[in-house]
Amino acid sequence: APIILRGQVIGALALEKNQDDVWSEDDRVLAQEVADRLALAVDNARLVDQVNRERERLSFLFRASQELSATLDLPKTIRTLLSFAPRLDADHAFLIMVEGSTKALYRYYSTIPGLTRLTEKEEKEFIDTLMTDGVERWVMENRRTALIKDANTDERWHRREIKGKPPIRSAVAIPLHMPSGTLAGILGYVHALPNRFTEDQLPLFDSIATQAYISLQNAQLYSQVRVQQRNANTLAVSTQRMSRILNEKDLWQALADSLFNAFQPNGVAIFKFDATAETLTPILTTIDSSDADEWPAVDQSFPAIKRLDLAEVMSSRSARITIIRHEPPDQVRESIALPFIFGENLVGVVVVVLTAAGHGFNQDEITLFQ
Repeated sequence: APIILRGQVIGALALEKNQDDVWSEDDRVLAQEVADRLALAVDNARLVDQVNRERERLSFLFRASQELSATLDLPKTIRTLLSFAPRLDADHAFLIMVEGSTKALYRYYSTIPGLTRLTEKEEKEFIDTLMTDGVERWVMENRRTALIKDANTDERWHRREIKGKPPIRSAVAIPLHMPSGTLAGILGYVHALPNRFTEDQLPLFDSIATQAYISLQNAQLYSQVRVQQRNANTLAVSTQRMSRILNEKDLWQALADSLFNAFQPNGVAIFKFDATAETLTPILTTIDSSDADEWPAVDQSFPAIKRLDLAEVMSSRSARITIIRHEPPDQVRESIALPFIFGENLVGVVVVVLTAAGHGFNQDEITLFQ
C-alpha cells in the first residue's frame, strides 16, 4: 500500500504472508489504513522535529543575544561571535569587517588554525586574495548568504593553502547588512566535512548576522565615544602643559609624558634628525619598567638608513604602523611613528610602541597622536 503524505507518495508498506493465503479486499483496506496512519505518524514526527528545531533556534538566538549585549567592548564582541562555532555545528569561524570611509579597508578575525595570527602584510595579501578569488567576493557582489556544501567542487571557494590550517569542506558566509544597504562585513562558519550546513539553517545564520551587525555597531559607537572623550581630555591637558613651556628639553619631555599617558604603551622614543649628517639621535625615551625589549641609547647618533622604518616615515612625512611581533595569547606588539615637522622642516621622528589585544593602533589613535 502506498504511503501518501500531503498528496505525495513518500514510500510503500509491504506485507507478506504464506503462499497458501490469499489477500482479501478487507486486508487491502486494512493495509491502506495502516499506511495512512503511518503517513500521519511520519507527518507528526516531522512537525515535532520542526518545532524542536525552531525551539532550539529561538533558544540559541536568545542566548546569543544575551551574550552579545553583555558587553560593549569590541574585541570581546568579536570573540563572542567566533565562539558560536561549536554550537552551530561548525569547527571554526571567521569575520571580515569593512573599515574606512572608502570601504576599501578590511580587518580579518578567525579561529581557523593558521589564520589567527597573520602579520599586517599577510593579512592584507590574504584578504586581497579572498576579495578577488573567493566566496567572500561572491557575497560582497551578490549581497546574500553563500552556502558551500563541498569546497572541493564549489568554484566560489578559494583554495586556502596555508601551513597549519586544517582542510575545509563545508562553509557558510553571511553578509552583515547596514541599514543603508551597504555591507559592513562577512561572518562565516566552516567545517572539515562536506554537507554539514543546509538550506534549513540559513534563516538561523541570517538572524545571527543581524544580531552581529547591531552588536558590532554598538561596540564601535561606544568605543568611538570613549575615544573622543579621552582624546579631548588628553589634548586639553597636553595643550595646557605645553603652552607654559619655553625650554626645548622640557617640551620633549612633556610630549613623551602626554603620549605615555594617552596610550599606556611599552615605551615612547623621540629621535632628532640631522639633515646634513643624515643621522638620527635618540634624545629621550620613556619606557615602562616591565618592558624587556632593547631600546635605543639616548644621545647616541646613528645613520638614518639603519632604521628603514623611520626613514620611510621621514620620506613620506606620514604615519607608519609596523607590526613587530605577535605575542600569546592573542596580543600584538606594534609601533606607530610620526614625523615631527616644524614649519616646513623635518625635525625628527616620534615613536610609540604598544602591546595590546587585537590589531593595536587604529585611525582614532593615529589622529590623537598627530
